[in-house]
Amino acid sequence: MRILVIPAHNNASLNIVQALGRIYKVSVVGIKGYFNKAFFSKFKYKRYFIPHWKNEPIEKILDIIINISNSYDIIIPTNDVFSLIISKYKSLFGNKAIVMDYDKLLKFMDKSYISKFFKKYPKFYDENNVKFPAVVKSKSSYFLEDNKITKGKLLIVNNDDELKNALKEVPYPIIQEKVEGKGWGIEFLFNEEIVLAFSHVRIREANPKGSYSSCAISIPLKFEILKEIESILKSLDYFGVGMIEMKGDYFIEFNPRFWGSLSLAIECGLNFPLYLIKAHIGEKIEKNYNYKIGVVSRWLYSEIVHILKSKNYKLLFEIFKFNKYKSFNNEHIDPLPGLLELIVLPIRRLLGYEN
Repeated sequence: MRILVIPAHNNASLNIVQALGRIYKVSVVGIKGYFNKAFFSKFKYKRYFIPHWKNEPIEKILDIIINISNSYDIIIPTNDVFSLIISKYKSLFGNKAIVMDYDKLLKFMDKSYISKFFKKYPKFYDENNVKFPAVVKSKSSYFLEDNKITKGKLLIVNNDDELKNALKEVPYPIIQEKVEGKGWGIEFLFNEEIVLAFSHVRIREANPKGSYSSCAISIPLKFEILKEIESILKSLDYFGVGMIEMKGDYFIEFNPRFWGSLSLAIECGLNFPLYLIKAHIGEKIEKNYNYKIGVVSRWLYSEIVHILKSKNYKLLFEIFKFNKYKSFNNEHIDPLPGLLELIVLPIRRLLGYEN
């Protein structure tokens, strides 16, 4: 079986290549001008380039992806941009693309829609009745309109003036209360029921004020919330992998795709990419909620970002304890992507490039 993963610059794509490359021929599609770290995995089969969606019409990018995909059996988009593009034109890929129908995908990406299915979520405010501090954020992380991609935004506001400015700056804004609590997540594979489930809590975030994980630990499942999630997924006819982001007891957002700390779940015994493919081709999957608890994994590059932002330089001695931590990049089996990331990304940031 030949599998095509797109894009090539994020953790999830690298982890999928590492998890499946010893079983199948797994190739990756990278964006020109990005550091496409999955290109450097020893487990990848082939690599391809496409233009950045900011620089070329979506139709041109789509044509290139379709042409590449003709040599593959399965296509896995791993971020919001390519989930949107491939989902919207899913009929052009036959049964190859593991992505939901476009209308369904939009609903799951819409925070203002999906939040209200959960028992507890940050309160929504009308712009004339806001309790500060509050969060102004786009209802989705990305939007595909008129064959153009627009990136969403999130701002914290503390007064009416900041609110007024944020509502102008943030595309398709919603206003919610700012809730406090530890960030954690439940990840799953759903195929008529939740057949795989995993949970982690963030130890550190790249930005101490709030962002994605730089270090996380596997924790036991909270079955009451898992049951709530399963009920929602059944009612909305979901299929595939996904991640529910929580803060304390509050639902924050739904990511209908693979997530950045995927390697932690795989390290703990749940090979989500493999079982997603099995589910997609119709194989029966036995329910499995068993995995190792207390496994700690870190993203070395983002740990360094955390240290620089928090100025907690004592952590430098901690994060290089390779015998203590597993890795988001799996350097112990595939060292080159993570090593190059430590060299290339700081240079790119200094020069003002993306990713």
